[in-house]
Amino acid sequence: MKHKLYIILLCFFLFSCAAQNNYRQICQSWIGNDINEMFRAWGPPQKTNTMPNGNPIYIYYESDTRTESDPVIMLPGRGMNMAIGGDTTTYTNYCQTNVETSADGKILHINWQRNMCR
Repeated sequence: MKHKLYIILLCFFLFSCAAQNNYRQICQSWIGNDINEMFRAWGPPQKTNTMPNGNPIYIYYESDTRTESDPVIMLPGRGMNMAIGGDTTTYTNYCQTNVETSADGKILHINWQRNMCR
């Protein structure tokens, strides 16, 4: 039983690393390109800001929220039933990608904060 758990955890870890490396490669491939090319491929950013050095930064944000409920177990009682469980948990996954450009629109740097970037 322990071996199965270790195999499952190892697969999850390897998949997470592979997804992160894939996203890193995707982002790094944009460095040096014109930001308008990224706009055409990714669409418009959700937010635009200015870095302290005056460079524009474009922010892409993606999120996914899901709700899961624990099963409710009904226990028969004398004259009434009692419900056990039924707690609801909400999970939010997100990916925020920040793209810094020079004043003329050349992509200089990309970083991301995430638990969902792919």
